[in-house]
Amino acid sequence: MNILVIQHKMIGDVLTTAILFELLRKIHPNAQLHYLINENTQPVVLGNPFIDKVWLFTPQMAEEKQARKQFNKKIIQQKFDLVIDVYAKLGSALLTKRIKPKQSISYHKWYTELAYKKTVWPKKHTEKDERLAITNRVLLLEKLGHKIDQVPSPKIYLDA
Repeated sequence: MNILVIQHKMIGDVLTTAILFELLRKIHPNAQLHYLINENTQPVVLGNPFIDKVWLFTPQMAEEKQARKQFNKKIIQQKFDLVIDVYAKLGSALLTKRIKPKQSISYHKWYTELAYKKTVWPKKHTEKDERLAITNRVLLLEKLGHKIDQVPSPKIYLDA
């Protein structure tokens, strides 16, 4: 199984979303787990043992249509079975639609039902121990039918 998680936001969002990889590794131990993030956020996922490949979206790709098209083409060629889009913006929705995964999920917005097989309304508050941002990320996996008993904390892995 080939899985792509998309998170184009800032460094804290990328670190928080990285908990999904630890959970996904338990659910799909033999899957290839890929992470699409902005280039400037890469330091918080370096050394993460649960991520097999990191795709870096650069400022050049944001500005130059041709660079973005080439990057997207490489991602589409990976033939992902599952896309989890935590970013939930129009650009990542369009990319997901072009990937044509067997399963895809993101947060509900006016355009997301056209691009994803499943959408979920993010919670506005939580009674759980973890923060709301973590609760909403776990909610994406639960909507896919996975029971999550224990939620890991975000971690930065340091090389010696």
